[in-house]
Amino acid sequence: MTDEPAFGTVLRQILEQYPSPKYVGKGREYKTVNTDEALHNLVTVTARSATESALSNREESFHIRPSMGQGDMSDIPYIPVQISRETETTQKGIYVVYLFDTDAQRLYLSLNQGATEAQRAAGLAGPPYSTEILTRHAASYRSLVECPDRFTDGSTQLTETVTVDGEEEAVNRAEKYNAGSIVYREYDLDELGEDATDTLIQDLDALLDVYEELLDILYAVPEFKDDDATVWKISPEGGDDPYWATWQTEGIASIGYSKEATFKEDEQVDSPPEPHNSPERMAYNIQKEITAGDIVVAGAPKTKIDVAFGVGRVTEGHYDTMAEIDDPSEVGPADFDHDLFISVDWHAFADDGVAVNCLKDGKKLFHNWTVETFNARLDHFVGAVARRMAVQELVDNEETLIDQVVTHLDLERIDTGRPLQTTTPENETKQNLETYADWWAQHEDAIASAEGLESPEHLIFPDGVDTEIISRIASALANGKHVILTGPPGTGKTKLARHAAEHYIGNAYEMVTATADWSTFDTIGGFRPRSDRQLQFHSGMFLDRFQATESGIPQTEWLIIDELNRADIDKAFGSLLSALTGETIRLPFEVDDEPITLIGDPAPDDARAVASHRYFIPSDWRLIGTMNTYDKTSLYQLSYAFMRRFAFIPVSVPDATSIDDDLIKAYAAAWFDDVLIDDSTAEHVAALWTHINEVRPIGPAIVRDIWAEVRTDTVIDFTDALIMYVMPQLEGLSKAEQREFVAEIQQFTKQTENSVTIDIEALEDFVFEYFNVEVSVSSS
Repeated sequence: MTDEPAFGTVLRQILEQYPSPKYVGKGREYKTVNTDEALHNLVTVTARSATESALSNREESFHIRPSMGQGDMSDIPYIPVQISRETETTQKGIYVVYLFDTDAQRLYLSLNQGATEAQRAAGLAGPPYSTEILTRHAASYRSLVECPDRFTDGSTQLTETVTVDGEEEAVNRAEKYNAGSIVYREYDLDELGEDATDTLIQDLDALLDVYEELLDILYAVPEFKDDDATVWKISPEGGDDPYWATWQTEGIASIGYSKEATFKEDEQVDSPPEPHNSPERMAYNIQKEITAGDIVVAGAPKTKIDVAFGVGRVTEGHYDTMAEIDDPSEVGPADFDHDLFISVDWHAFADDGVAVNCLKDGKKLFHNWTVETFNARLDHFVGAVARRMAVQELVDNEETLIDQVVTHLDLERIDTGRPLQTTTPENETKQNLETYADWWAQHEDAIASAEGLESPEHLIFPDGVDTEIISRIASALANGKHVILTGPPGTGKTKLARHAAEHYIGNAYEMVTATADWSTFDTIGGFRPRSDRQLQFHSGMFLDRFQATESGIPQTEWLIIDELNRADIDKAFGSLLSALTGETIRLPFEVDDEPITLIGDPAPDDARAVASHRYFIPSDWRLIGTMNTYDKTSLYQLSYAFMRRFAFIPVSVPDATSIDDDLIKAYAAAWFDDVLIDDSTAEHVAALWTHINEVRPIGPAIVRDIWAEVRTDTVIDFTDALIMYVMPQLEGLSKAEQREFVAEIQQFTKQTENSVTIDIEALEDFVFEYFNVEVSVSSS
């Protein structure tokens, strides 16, 4: 565009206009990124467009997302230029970046590294700490490439401290940027501006050439000869005990399973089960696909950084492995609950794993609960692990780890050291985030990419019930539905909701409890006064889930609403109801003089621009609600169109035929390690639960509270437990039903022939005081 400012002009404007860190922070002139909207637009929008124009003559595509913070304003604004297969974040990997030192009025163009990845590495293994890790990597990388003209080998000289009110204060991230710098070019204001644009573009081109050359050189060592073996990845459930430790000790890899997801040895399967992340597919892969001679990589994501634990060669497939195990339940410690095994000769990298990044397909190497083919080249991965371990002094040098892996896996290595000339890396075509289509193209669908949903630990259900519930949840989510879990109190609805969200989206969800006071101000948002007495729109709990940045970059952050029936649905949800049915809704609010718009179910190729006033509701976003079946009035207020987008999944109380002493014992074993329940007491608890359910069904969680109250008593007295945990649940029942409850409990005591103690008069007093209902069954 002819009106677009020159690249050099934009860089100069940012350096001139962005405040010194002295004026940034809580209680100061500049606190949040929207304190100065014009400045925010300059840094995030204008700078991005200018940088893209500066790179228009290059064949490669780069990921460019300038930033001045994610809410609070950053001390150092930056413009990253990244190769997507290496990284799309400044938290990990290697990237090119412009860093603005506004206190010293200096701009640095630097080849730099992800500090968060280094911090995670130090957190796993201890010292050296992140700054030293970055410094060591930078020194190593400098030895591999030639510094371009006008650039300097070494650390940038960003201002690391400023003086505020006579006290020194650290400039956030400056130390890490300085430590991570490999080569850099420094500019002052006189070296920026429109006339400097050609030189600035030449410098950027030169550094990008070095960036590509460095990645080529790094990933050229080691190079393994093609092996007929398939390389798989498998997660030892986050690497926590007892899984990874057991794998090493027993020489296995394993997964948990349900019997419906397994295959017999002689069973013929026409094609692999779908979807690719289903329990059936995971079981199929480990039973039918992984064979002796294949290679397995063990790793898991830890707070968005990939962590590798080890690599091994499969020595026996599943069926041969199982034939040698007399009792699978005896494998590993008591809390090791896997049943499907393969034999693996492991080479472990480090006790707690190694934080690692390498060229890959997709945004990350590992997922929890997965068995699938590895999405990176094995030699690229081993080289990245070797570089990290050498810098952390976990091995003597890179060659030590590489040789260990080559020997252990019996690989043939064909590289001859660092090559003098390298080839151009594979062209990366990911687009920049200008439209929703751009974002979706780079986004990993949370539903489609997830592994099979399995039952949560520590929730006990009668045989087959948990499988049915989990299957319904997974099916509903996969079919585009939101989910409402319905059932009596204490059936585990909230835990199931959390479990499902964490499985699909990790920690990217928010959980709230509905209240009768909710309005659209709480859920969608509204105007609030700023410090200058002007009104500004603040998004509510729903809209907050759909934007990752102030500039409107979309995100998928799920929402769990506990006790949904407490809220007045129409009053609280308002326009969101229409948006959830796929409509585009304009709200009576504005941002940047544009009406706020909710865009429900945007198409993957939606060409509308990303903007702060547009809230896209991605197709993989989900709302999970829990609803007590005692109060269904709110349910009936939902429109049919709204209800059509929800799957209502019952989480019921076990039926009367399932409630027996064996079920109570199973619950007790899961709830309490220190006290075993005897046959007589288990029978009494089962009978009491059945009598309670005759009037007011309650879930196992409330039964747990009852048992916890009496489990250490010599003489079982249920009075206090009933008053504290059960009788408040009678709220909403008719007076006749409240009286019936006391009568049921009296009948229970008679059936036990008074072998348990319950003070019926105390229950009568509670009903009178709490519900103003007179009951006199004790005198009858």
